[in-house]
Amino acid sequence: MMNHVMKNLGGGLVLSRSSGGLLARLVSSTVSRVTPGAPLPLQSPYETGAEEEQDGPPSGPGRAGPGEKLFIENITGGRKFPSPSEVPPHMLVFDGVPFSDLPIAHVKASYNNTIINITDSAGKRIVLKSCGTEGFKNAKKSTSVAAQTTGIACGSAAMKKGVSQVRVKVSGLGAGRLSSLKGLQMSGVNIISITDDTPHPHGGARPRKARRL
Repeated sequence: MMNHVMKNLGGGLVLSRSSGGLLARLVSSTVSRVTPGAPLPLQSPYETGAEEEQDGPPSGPGRAGPGEKLFIENITGGRKFPSPSEVPPHMLVFDGVPFSDLPIAHVKASYNNTIINITDSAGKRIVLKSCGTEGFKNAKKSTSVAAQTTGIACGSAAMKKGVSQVRVKVSGLGAGRLSSLKGLQMSGVNIISITDDTPHPHGGARPRKARRL
């Protein structure tokens, strides 16, 4: 165990370590002797006394005028990630398509397989691919490489049918959870938003009885 020695030299504090020669000095101008119970007379090094000009969001409505920047904090009340219902409709149009009319890529990442189903906004199927349909068998279906290959194949087939941008809904905790999205992006499909739809029980069904060992 290293020997720590604290000394008081000329009003300043010196912390020395005998084995390593480590020396940390706290000068008396910043740390002074204080009576017990009194507040510490320390001043932050960032308090210079002069107020700097803050580059913050401008006050006013959420729409920016000519030559002005539009800050998302004005719309969401300070939150960083707004929900689609909070953003004005004129900001939720992508290449002339409203957000609610974008195709949806449903990704189901289980522990044994990854299934990608691209539908339109009404739920009508456009493309359906899985690791099994791409030629992967048995345990190889549950790998991230298989999921990425499935994402590339599904995205390429969707691009041929005129789907260039989608919003993604991910369900499950399998190995292909993120690799499938990377495959979709590599195929050229523009991912607008990602939503996690993994089911989570709040209470749920009664679990099985414990194993007796």
